[in-house]
Amino acid sequence: MAAKPQRPMNLLRGARRVALAGGLAFGALAASAAAAAPAAPMDFLFLGGGQPPRGDAHTRAWKVGEFSAVRLQPREAGSAPNSQPAKIEPEALRAALATIQTPGRGGTEMAAFGAAELADLVPALSAAFATAGPGDDVLLLSTSRRNDGPLTPPKSATVRLFIADGRLQFIAHDLRADAWVGYQATHIVPALAFGSRNADSGLVLRSPDAIVRRGDWLALSVAGLGAPAAGASRASAVEAPAAAPAEGSVPSPAPATTSTPPARDSAFYEQQELRLRALTRLRDQGLITPQEFEAKRRAIVDAL
Repeated sequence: MAAKPQRPMNLLRGARRVALAGGLAFGALAASAAAAAPAAPMDFLFLGGGQPPRGDAHTRAWKVGEFSAVRLQPREAGSAPNSQPAKIEPEALRAALATIQTPGRGGTEMAAFGAAELADLVPALSAAFATAGPGDDVLLLSTSRRNDGPLTPPKSATVRLFIADGRLQFIAHDLRADAWVGYQATHIVPALAFGSRNADSGLVLRSPDAIVRRGDWLALSVAGLGAPAAGASRASAVEAPAAAPAEGSVPSPAPATTSTPPARDSAFYEQQELRLRALTRLRDQGLITPQEFEAKRRAIVDAL
């Protein structure tokens, strides 16, 4: 006897059952893989409602936006202890980060961060440095259009920061990564990499007053950074008072001190010219205030 042909509705129901079973199996497999994967520093942005985790004593993560956050992470293995905690005034921190430039299209220089972006980031970064200990690095994920235009997809910056040698150490892995676009398309948590002391990411960073440790690593000068935060240890030598001269003796005159002025060759003046031009550009773009511009300009001119 010939098999009875199935109705179209029955075929559709069967297909739905197969698709549902496959979807459940795929979902279980994905959940199992997510559970097995080690937690990444910024996973809280994408999992568990996006609330920053809290440490036992104090907060170690600060959510800044939908795809932006700051988090403390144990410093890289083998690195020296950082000079933290450190109290950094938000305005001084903003002014330092605003000076960072990177090569753009057509040989132009573009700011690493936008003005509105820094206004959101700086409070969280300032709080992170005040909380961080010598064994902590500060990781930054910041996603913004950075004045590239309203139709441009946001780009992500991934940076490692810490205080050492009296300066803010800034190591970038990415400044224009497409992490946001990829996440919106797939909803797969991105594998974010941050700058490292041990590996050059290949980026080229510039800042007028920074020491260039590597192409992707700047040691930034921040106003007031020399003073440690309250409660931080400070090693200082206490000088013994000078012995009083014997009665009737004539004290010997103090030795004259001389200072050697820095070399004033053509390279020196070219460097000062570049610094002044960079300051002017930052002022014209609204990234530093006229008062900050004048203070920096005066310091450069006084050094001539």
